[in-house]
Amino acid sequence: NQFSGEFYQDWYNNTLQGSNIPDSYTAPTAFNNSPIRAHSNEIQKYYDHDINVGGPIKKDKLFFFGNYEGIRRTQGVVKLPVVPNCTAANAFTGGNCTPSASLPAATQQAIINVLKLFPAPDVASGVSGVSTQVGSNVATEHYALGRADYNLSNNDTLFFRSVTDKTEFTDPFGGGGFGGAGGGLQLWPEGDEQTAQFTTLQWRRIVSPTVV
Repeated sequence: NQFSGEFYQDWYNNTLQGSNIPDSYTAPTAFNNSPIRAHSNEIQKYYDHDINVGGPIKKDKLFFFGNYEGIRRTQGVVKLPVVPNCTAANAFTGGNCTPSASLPAATQQAIINVLKLFPAPDVASGVSGVSTQVGSNVATEHYALGRADYNLSNNDTLFFRSVTDKTEFTDPFGGGGFGGAGGGLQLWPEGDEQTAQFTTLQWRRIVSPTVV
C-alpha cells in the first residue's frame, strides 16, 4: 500500500572507448593513401534509460505497476568500395566512363546516369579507385510494461498485464550490395522494424488452503 519507483540512465560515447582499429589501417599511406578514419567503427553514442513506478489505486484492493525502457545505439561503419573514376572533364565524352557508341542513345544515357551515382574515388587514378564511405548504424528499442492486480475477495484475485517491445534498426549500407560486396554506398539504406505485443489476463481462486 505504498508508492515506489526508480529511474536510471546509462550513457557513453566514443570518447570513453579505446581505438579498435590497427594503426596500420589509419596510417596516411594505408589502402593506397585512403586510410580508415580512427575510431570510425566504434559505438558513437549509447543511451539506456528506464523508469518504473507502482503503488495502490485502492488500498488493499487494486494495485498498478508500470515500466518503460528505451535504448538507442549509434555505431560508426566504414566501407571501402571500388568505384569508377569518372572525375575527368571528358569522363562521359570519350573518357573512362563513356558508354559504347554502338548502344542506343537512351541506353547510353541510362548508363551515364547510373555511373554518376558513384562517389569520386579518394585518389583519382586509372579507371577506378577506392572511395572511403563513413556511415552509422542506428538501433533503437522501446519496451513498456503495464500491470494491474485486483483482490476481489480473500479467495479471488485478478491481474492484467500488457507488454510491448518495439525495435528498429537502420543500416546505411544495406542496399543489396550496391557498390561492392556488402553494400559500399549509402544510396539505399535498409530499415528493419519489429513490434511484439503480449497481453495476459488471469483469474485465480483459492478453493481451499491446499487447492488453488
